[in-house]
Amino acid sequence: MGRGRRGIFEIWTAIAILTILGSVLAGVVSAEIGNLQRTVTNAGTTAATYADITAAEAKAMLQTDPNLVLLDVRTPTEFSSGHIRGARCIPLSALKARVGVGVGEGALDKSKGIVVYSESGVESEEASRILAESGFRRVCNLQGGIEAWKRAEGEVSGSGEAKVARHAEDRKCVACSKRIRSSENKILTESLTTENKITTSPTAPGYCPSYGGDVYFEYISDVKCIQDEGNMTVIVEVIITNPDDCVVGEPCPEYDDCFEFVNAWIDWNGDKNFSDDERVMNKADKNYAKIGYGAKGPMIFISEVPIPPCSVESTYIRANLGWGYDPDKPCEQYWTWGNVVDREIVVAGKIPLILVHGFRSGPSTWSKFEGWLKEDGFERYKSISLKSCGDIYENAALLASQIKSVKGDKYDKVNIVAHSMGGLVSRYYVTSHSDVENLIMIGTPNDGSIWAYGFLWIPWWHPAIKQLTPDWIHKDYNKKVQYNPTVTYYAVAGKLFGLPGDGIVSVSSVKKCPNLSYLGSVNCVHTAETRNRAIYEMIRPLLGYKAQEIQSSIKSTQHLLSDNLTDTQETPLIVGIINQNETVANTITIDQAANATFINYWLEGNVNMTLTTPEGKIINPSVAANDSSINYTDFRVDPILKYTYYMVENPLSGDWIITLNATNVSINGTNYVMQALLQSNLTMAVSTNKDWYQPNETIEITATILDNSVPITGANVTAEIRNSEYALNTISLFDDGLHNDSQANDGVYSNIYTNASLGGYYDISVTADGVNLIGNNFSRRAVDAFIVSSGASELTNNYSDHGTDTDGDGLYNYLTLDTEINVTTAGNFTLNGGLYDGEGDEITWISNLTYLHSGIQTIQLNFDGLTIGEHRKNGPYAVKNLFLFDENGTQVGYKDDAYITFVYNFTDFQRPPAAFINYSDYGTDTDSDGLYDYLTVDVGVIVANAGEYAINARLMDKNENEIFWTANASYLYANQQQTMQLNFDGRYVYGSLANGSLYVRDLYVYNIANLTQSDLIHNAYTTSAYNYTDFEKAGVVIGRVTDKNGTSVSNAFISVTGGFDYDYTNETGNYSLTILENGSYTVTVTAPYGTNLMNNFTTVNVIIGQITIANFVLQEGGIISGRVTDVNGTGLQNARVEASDITHTFWKHNLTNSTGYYSINGLPNDTYIVTAYPPYGVNLVPNSTTVTV
Repeated sequence: MGRGRRGIFEIWTAIAILTILGSVLAGVVSAEIGNLQRTVTNAGTTAATYADITAAEAKAMLQTDPNLVLLDVRTPTEFSSGHIRGARCIPLSALKARVGVGVGEGALDKSKGIVVYSESGVESEEASRILAESGFRRVCNLQGGIEAWKRAEGEVSGSGEAKVARHAEDRKCVACSKRIRSSENKILTESLTTENKITTSPTAPGYCPSYGGDVYFEYISDVKCIQDEGNMTVIVEVIITNPDDCVVGEPCPEYDDCFEFVNAWIDWNGDKNFSDDERVMNKADKNYAKIGYGAKGPMIFISEVPIPPCSVESTYIRANLGWGYDPDKPCEQYWTWGNVVDREIVVAGKIPLILVHGFRSGPSTWSKFEGWLKEDGFERYKSISLKSCGDIYENAALLASQIKSVKGDKYDKVNIVAHSMGGLVSRYYVTSHSDVENLIMIGTPNDGSIWAYGFLWIPWWHPAIKQLTPDWIHKDYNKKVQYNPTVTYYAVAGKLFGLPGDGIVSVSSVKKCPNLSYLGSVNCVHTAETRNRAIYEMIRPLLGYKAQEIQSSIKSTQHLLSDNLTDTQETPLIVGIINQNETVANTITIDQAANATFINYWLEGNVNMTLTTPEGKIINPSVAANDSSINYTDFRVDPILKYTYYMVENPLSGDWIITLNATNVSINGTNYVMQALLQSNLTMAVSTNKDWYQPNETIEITATILDNSVPITGANVTAEIRNSEYALNTISLFDDGLHNDSQANDGVYSNIYTNASLGGYYDISVTADGVNLIGNNFSRRAVDAFIVSSGASELTNNYSDHGTDTDGDGLYNYLTLDTEINVTTAGNFTLNGGLYDGEGDEITWISNLTYLHSGIQTIQLNFDGLTIGEHRKNGPYAVKNLFLFDENGTQVGYKDDAYITFVYNFTDFQRPPAAFINYSDYGTDTDSDGLYDYLTVDVGVIVANAGEYAINARLMDKNENEIFWTANASYLYANQQQTMQLNFDGRYVYGSLANGSLYVRDLYVYNIANLTQSDLIHNAYTTSAYNYTDFEKAGVVIGRVTDKNGTSVSNAFISVTGGFDYDYTNETGNYSLTILENGSYTVTVTAPYGTNLMNNFTTVNVIIGQITIANFVLQEGGIISGRVTDVNGTGLQNARVEASDITHTFWKHNLTNSTGYYSINGLPNDTYIVTAYPPYGVNLVPNSTTVTV
């Protein structure tokens, strides 16, 4: 690609610097314009498209293009109620017929640009698509519709008669008697005008009452608010119950005669009022046939609105539904078909953020992070201070006090970002606190760090350095920390080439946290992770958001590296002190290994490391730079801990000499620790016969050494044991069948350690030297630990259990465990324990603090009955991880697998206000043609309060592809097991082409009048096995999407005109669509966002019962990229840069980013008009130039 001269041209009365770059896929054509040279590549053709624009952009276009057509696709009644000045009204229902008119009064000119708008932007999306597919190439969809235009203070004509005319027409609809039922509808026997038909819906606290009507025909099933950047997307789902079984294609006055009207308000300022300027939705729809009168899912209303900058953190939304009447007053008392829903929402970015530092660190480690937060508009964050080498549990108490201070009386939740040991502190904190929404851990050693063993000898690093060892994590921390289901856990790791992690913590250790959402790894050293921009960008979507609002917001990054790690073996540690200008040489023995990483850590100054191979070759950084099999990495700039390492592929077996030379160190020298990490088939593992011992009990220590699973015999094996006061004892381990190992020469080395009189934590470090199977010398190190009781008191291992019903409702409020304890000295004791199901999954965890007298005493653990009931697994249950602590916090007793309870059913325990009990499934053949019209799932439900309940769920195949979503509603009586039915359309099961069992996911039941009375299960039920040919036939369109090189394109959006199915391509580029009627359809592929691929489409003929294959190749387009600045060279954000051909049949645009840069992808060979439009509110004018490609 040629490099063009960089120039400028005058635009707006400012300067726009536009560098237009093309790829090298085809010939490059350049055209010089003034001082600007532009380059665009011809890379094929593109499909018809349209662009989404804001109200501000629409204003700018209308000001600069007098030929622009403004098209209103609402109904004439809506048009007359108020429209944008100069607009032309063609209702959406008439648009398809009108676009075919070539000349005359009804014609639309394809050479002109068209801005399309509707009430809120949804109908105009459909209209824009119709225009684009009909050959109109410069089509813009006004996002947010006329409502967004009004908020942008755009002129509106014709408003005034709006609601009067609309309501008069609507009341005629309501007055008709088509929906009046006699005995068929027990609910609707009274006149619609009767005052007592007005009902009060559950009202948000402090707000005006919300009034609704009847939910027999339709009701709001869900209201969602999803935030992205500065906008809020409001989604209202309306269930059409279709009690009269209306059929598509046949008259259905019960619905078709009138619109469903939906209005919504958000109380942005929190003043407990829903004002007119806080209305976020005003929509109407009567296309009941497109959802099969409810059989194909809910009627969905969507609007997107900007979030006011002064919005409060927590507030309420109110949504009103009306059939045939527009309930456009949030507090008005009227009756209508439909209901009202109030729901609490949280505005993202408003949750305080707590930054927690790690080991030997402090709040200043977050300085860059805080700067990025400030740039991105975050205001509520605080970097707290812990004891940098302090006890994890004590630091958790400090964290608790500082979180309490940040929350005050204003916030109920915070988010935590924690680095390294700070993540361990935070995990322990959330064990007993539910005021954390998201816990985001960076480089946290959830499984400990083997690096910590090398620095246990530094007294001022205690107790934290010991608490970072894997043994302490396994034997102490993991027994005390518990998963909190109210918290969402995330983690990011550092990953350096040649190392299993970031130099301090391995990726596998970071991942070792239950129920963790692992975000990936970044090429970064451990001590720089809080200053790494890639890590910040990875977690930024989570900051300030509630967990349920960010499930799909995390994007991948080019900085991510592979986390596929091989288990690493260690050579023994070499520890020493090196003085100024001193040279120290040590030997490390390497056996046959795939690679070896020689690493040296030190504390201060400069320590240089060189290697000498067994053949005498010297390896230094310059040698490594010219040898592709050696990677040298240097991290000596960090003030806390410095290290360098060489990663050598296929190292020679034998003795390697590691030479250190020190400069700029203090008079007392600097400590160093070195070793080698090996990827090898020769492994050593260390264990004890149990984790917990009484004083003076014998401890069996075992080391197992294998080479490709073959025992290694004849090795010299030594175990070093340090007690809680760090006193050292050494014993040898033997493989002779005489030292508590059952058999000689089996690779199992063992011995008995007897000096365990002192209570506390004991470290074990085992080293082994010997010869491997092919005659090479080897050296290995492995570690373990155990705990010795203080002997003050102990668990006697006598237990009993029973159910406890505290409220007399016949259901257990608790499963009570009685635990016997032999108390030596009276005092306060704490017993912790967990309850697990038969599959080993934790149900709940409990703690009890009780004063006990000396002698045999009993402590009760009351496991929560509601939690057991919601777990939905029958007993018997297992009690595990019992910990007993005295009043000084000293652990005096422990039992891993303590007890198995009696047999219970989960239905014996408390249940939520609405609870799922059981399931069954079968095929339903409604027309007796031998094929199932529905896959029916009967769901057993028990509710605490009688009322109208709704149920919905998704049906998935074994690959977790969604087949169909369905819903139902019925009246349920209190405290009786009843059945709610889900009927999944059999044609979509056929279209899935899936044989075998299917899966019911996201099963949700709720009381329509009180959404708190609900139950939700993600993995609800697995059906019996079916073949897709058992069901009514559908047409199926399948295919694969690739680029021009044949590479699969994933996450491309596949849609079909005239059909209701859509899909996204999977990782292999494949998709599938289900079509319900014979006919000709247009299948469109929308390229994934951010790629330089162009959309494509094709026409397919679909026949029911047959598979049609439509493969797509997406061509790569050219790219225009550059920067827009003002006269001072400052980049302009949100400037609109537009590229269109001379005839305006092809058109694309993009906005500049925060520094003024932009990129427009997917451009074919042509002549373009490139125009820059100023950001909204900036006193600049647009200008254009022509580029010949």
